[in-house]
Amino acid sequence: MIKRRILSLVLALCLVCLAGCGGETPAAEAAKPTPPAQPPASPVQTDGALIRSDADGFVSVRIEDGRAELTFDLEKWGSLCGMYNVYEEAGYKDTDRMYGGPHQIEFYLDSSCIDACPGFVPGLESDFLGLNLISIIYLMEDGSVQYMSVVPYPWDFEAATYYTHGILPWINDAASLSFEPENEGYGDMTLYVWDKNGLSYDVRDFAPLLSVFDCEWIYDIGQTGDDDMECIVLRFFDDGSILMTKKQYYKGDIFASYAGQYMVTGSFAGGKPVMTIELYDEWENQLAYQSEYYFTVDDDTFTLYLAEGDGLHSFEDGTPAVVYPLWADWSIMYEPYGDLEDEGSVLDFLFTYMPSLGLRVHDYGFDILVTDELVDLTDIDAGFCRLVALGTDHPERFVREELYAISNDEKVYGYDAVADLWWYIVPDWDIN
Repeated sequence: MIKRRILSLVLALCLVCLAGCGGETPAAEAAKPTPPAQPPASPVQTDGALIRSDADGFVSVRIEDGRAELTFDLEKWGSLCGMYNVYEEAGYKDTDRMYGGPHQIEFYLDSSCIDACPGFVPGLESDFLGLNLISIIYLMEDGSVQYMSVVPYPWDFEAATYYTHGILPWINDAASLSFEPENEGYGDMTLYVWDKNGLSYDVRDFAPLLSVFDCEWIYDIGQTGDDDMECIVLRFFDDGSILMTKKQYYKGDIFASYAGQYMVTGSFAGGKPVMTIELYDEWENQLAYQSEYYFTVDDDTFTLYLAEGDGLHSFEDGTPAVVYPLWADWSIMYEPYGDLEDEGSVLDFLFTYMPSLGLRVHDYGFDILVTDELVDLTDIDAGFCRLVALGTDHPERFVREELYAISNDEKVYGYDAVADLWWYIVPDWDIN
C-alpha cells in the first residue's frame, strides 16, 4: 500500500507540473495554432557557408555542402574552465594538442547536414575533469536530428575528428532548432527541436535514449516465491512497433505476450512529450492496453508515468501501477536490489551501516521488515530504493513505525513523517 501511495503522490506532483506548462494529450494539442519555431542563436552566413555559435562564442559550427566542422575559442574555454590545468591533471602536458580546430564532424550514417545549434544545457551532460561539456544538435536533410557533446579534446588526435553520438529517437520530421529557456521547471536553457507541425521536443528528454532501440527494457513487478523475479519486458523498434512480455526473469517462463504500436508526440507549449501505446494480446488476439504516458530519463532508467488509459500492470486490488521505472538490460543497475538480494544480506548491510538500528532490534525488541516495495526518490537523486520498515510484528499485521530506503548504490535514507520528506543518513563509519 505504501508503495502505491508514494508512487501516486509522485505522479500527482508530476501531472500538476505538467498541467501548469501545457502538458495536454496529443488530441487536445492538435486544436491549437502552430507557433513559429524559434531560430538557433547567432546565425552567420558567409561565403556560402552557414555558421552557428553558442551565445557566448565558445564553439562555432560551420556548415557547407552538407558537411560540418567545428572550431573552439580556446582563450574563452581556458578562462572559464581552467582548461590547461585540467588536461595537465589528465596527464597531457603537451598543450599543443589542445588546438581549437577546425575539427571535422563525422555524422552517423553519413547523412547530409543543413543546420546546427550549440549550447550549454544544465543537467544534460556531465563534465570532463571539471571542464563543462557543450551540447550540439544537427538538423539533417532527411528530417532527423543528430546529437553530440564536446570539449576541445578530439578523441582522434591524428584526424582531429569528432563523431556524433547518434540520431535522436522518435523525431522524424524536424524543421528547425532552437536554444532557449524551458517552459517548465526552473527555466533553464535547453535545446529544442521543432517539427513541421510546430511541435517541440526538449533534447534533454531524448539524448539519453540514443540506445533505446538496442536493448530490452525491464520493469520489476516483484519477487516470486521461488527466488525469481516477475517482470515486464518492453522492446521498442524504430518503425513504431513494440513488443511486451510478462515473464519470470531468471527462468524465462512467459505468462503473457503482446504486440502493437507506439507513437511519441511533442508539445506546442514546450512541455513533456507524450508516448501513446497500443498493445494486442498475441494469445487471445484482442486489444489489451491502450494508454498514454509521460516519460523521463535518469542514468540507466527510462521511466513511464501513466497519464491516461490502461496501465501495463495492476496490483492485487485492480489498481493500475502509475510509475514504471524501466531498466536497460545492459545496465549493471537493472536488478533493482544490486548485491542486496535476500533479507539476510539487507539486514547485515543495514546493521553495519547503522549499528544503532541493530541494537534496537537485538536488545530492545523492535522488529524489522524487509519488503519488496520500491520508493521513488529520484527527486533527491537516489533513484528507486528498496523499502525497509522498523516496528512491531503483530499476528494480524506489521505495524510500521519507522521507514528506511536503500538505494542501488547502497546509501540509506530515512523518512520524516512530520515533514513528509526523505533524508540521507550518514553511515556510522563516516561520522568520525
